[in-house]
Amino acid sequence: MKVAVIGGGAAGMSAASRIKSLHPDWEVAVFEAKNFVSHTPCGIPYVVEGISKAEDLMYYKPRVL
Repeated sequence: MKVAVIGGGAAGMSAASRIKSLHPDWEVAVFEAKNFVSHTPCGIPYVVEGISKAEDLMYYKPRVL
């Protein structure tokens, strides 16, 4: 089975993770229009202040197809 999830925010990534945990043999692809996939919004102030890099806010790094 192939599943497409639209949106790489918290809900989209949660749905994709849940599908993979229930059906590990299924192919799941998440499509997001922006470069931030499953980011941690609580870390944004650290990026604004220059303490962290924006890439450090993402758990899953995006792969461009």
